[in-house]
Amino acid sequence: MKQNHSMFFAMKAMVLIVIRFLIFDVFVSKGVIAGSARLIFKDSNYKDCHIGTSECNFADIHKWFLKNHNSIRSTGTAGQSATNMLMMEWDQKLTDAAQSYAEECLPVSCLPERANFSGEVNTDIREHPYQSAASLSERIRKVLKYWKEEVDDYDSDMLTNQIRSYKIVSRDMQRWANVVRATTWKVGCGIVDIYSGKENPFNEIIVCFYKNAKLKEGEELYKIGKPCTECPQGTSCSEYLKTLCEVNPGKCPITSNERTIEESCSTKGNTVWRCSVEQGTEDCLAERACSSFWEIDVIGKFKKISVSGMCSSVNIFHKEIQIDEPACFIFEYIKEPTLSQAVKSEVTGFILQSNGQYSEKVTASDDAKEWTPIKVDIPWTGIAVQVGVGVRSRSPPTAGKQDIKVRNFSVVTGKCT
Repeated sequence: MKQNHSMFFAMKAMVLIVIRFLIFDVFVSKGVIAGSARLIFKDSNYKDCHIGTSECNFADIHKWFLKNHNSIRSTGTAGQSATNMLMMEWDQKLTDAAQSYAEECLPVSCLPERANFSGEVNTDIREHPYQSAASLSERIRKVLKYWKEEVDDYDSDMLTNQIRSYKIVSRDMQRWANVVRATTWKVGCGIVDIYSGKENPFNEIIVCFYKNAKLKEGEELYKIGKPCTECPQGTSCSEYLKTLCEVNPGKCPITSNERTIEESCSTKGNTVWRCSVEQGTEDCLAERACSSFWEIDVIGKFKKISVSGMCSSVNIFHKEIQIDEPACFIFEYIKEPTLSQAVKSEVTGFILQSNGQYSEKVTASDDAKEWTPIKVDIPWTGIAVQVGVGVRSRSPPTAGKQDIKVRNFSVVTGKCT
């Protein structure tokens, strides 16, 4: 049985390689690589665009990739759920690298091993008829579903053995393993559509980079058992997807595999308060009415506001937080760069004593394309405080808008530095 499965997947992998080389030969010979890289949405809510131009916005595409990854991770494989499956987070550095590879990889058939990346890589190339193609969100969903279902030809006992002690069998199985590997918690994906005209089909290249060490023979993909019962240190059961372990604000997940500590993660201190901005949680209720200008993205778990002209908006959290030892208020922000240098805005994290006597704040004026931490030391003890975030725009009325996102609010014990 094992030999038959190995032969089947070896033949399948060879067919995929041949198809990829045929795609390269056809499209490069027609000279449509240059200037043909675009996004084809096939959705009335979005406009097709050429990649690299200002109107090409990837924000929703990134949400679709992340949502589908976590949806698959929350369900397990062959009826075997995971006790320690981390909820994936979007990583902008991985995204930029994956997008760059997607746009240039066709001459090397977009092979994962040609990506020159220290972690794991999934790639996919497929052809779509332009007139009858599904929407981009649906195409992404189907690709992720395909990666999961690539192992359906295995019987459940063999899959269980693979989960407990992974053996590299084929590229197809590797893609499945990269999606369901419990300790992988960062992902970034790139996508490009290559298209030469409405009378022709278009080819879609998808590349996903995963942040963890390379997958090794004999590694346990995840622990089999009741979901969310063995979450790694630094994580807890998600309120959104209750079978996944979500990284706590200010923490990094401690796993058995090699990992990288990021600057935005703190390995010291206990969490006194946290808010991941899902609607309906008591700790995330806002006190000020002007907080209604903030939009909540439940999937991405961030708040977003668009600022322009001369304006300001404040979001103070209603929760009074008792501080009994030195502590640090931490959150992350993205301030999307704009084409106009006249657009200027600030993001401020602040702390207010509940009695109204004193306050502290830290302000960031720099644009940030990826999640960047702001930290504010809380210098008082034995007192209740409230925390919040404010944004201020000081731009000419015609300068345009700037999008600002904030997430992962927490107060942890210990000084920020």
